Amino acid sequence: MLFGCSTLPRQGDTQPAGNQQQVTERPEPEAEKMAVEKVAFQKGNSDNEAVYPTGSLFNANYGNFMFSDRRAYRLGDILTIELEGTTNISMSGLSNVNKNNAISIPDPTLLGKSSASILGGGRSLAFEIQPSRTYGGNTSASRGNSLKGNIAVKVVEVFSNGTLRVEGEKWLTINSGKELIKISGLVRPEDIKTDNKVSSERLAEAKIDYVALGINSDAHEPGWVSKMLNSPWFPF
Repeated sequence: MLFGCSTLPRQGDTQPAGNQQQVTERPEPEAEKMAVEKVAFQKGNSDNEAVYPTGSLFNANYGNFMFSDRRAYRLGDILTIELEGTTNISMSGLSNVNKNNAISIPDPTLLGKSSASILGGGRSLAFEIQPSRTYGGNTSASRGNSLKGNIAVKVVEVFSNGTLRVEGEKWLTINSGKELIKISGLVRPEDIKTDNKVSSERLAEAKIDYVALGINSDAHEPGWVSKMLNSPWFPF
């Protein structure tokens, strides 16, 4: 009797109580589309796993010891490279080549007679050659560079000993010209300061590219006539 009562439909039910289906409200199409686009944007703009806010003060991705700081040591961390250093290069070359030869052949004798007596007229087969050659060259070149500034880089690889491989670049647009600064190298965690900065002089296998494009860069380029005259194929 109790079993039968439990299966009777209640007032307002459209289906028996034993066959009720859970009904969930489907989100609006526009809200669902925005949620999908948000997840795709987070995945497309970061190589690391997306971190969602939980309302907690503790962040598992930045769990440190009591006396540690927030210096970069993980994949994807950001640190600042302090560009500093001056390079002065001077080269000079001097070369001199001198060559002097002397070849002398006396008047030959044939059957006891010299060629002068045989040919007559004071002619002789004796001759002498003294070739000489002189070449000299002098070259000199000097160049100086000074680099100072800051650039933020990202940790792209962490080695087993803790060494970090970092890479970064910065584009600058000044008036009608553009400048690109690109840097990469290896950093020891011990060389990173407490403010998350490291000097470029402590960067191992450093590769620093400075490229300028525009009118100012073109002004330093020699003309095509100067390039032709300074070409190694120039005959003079």
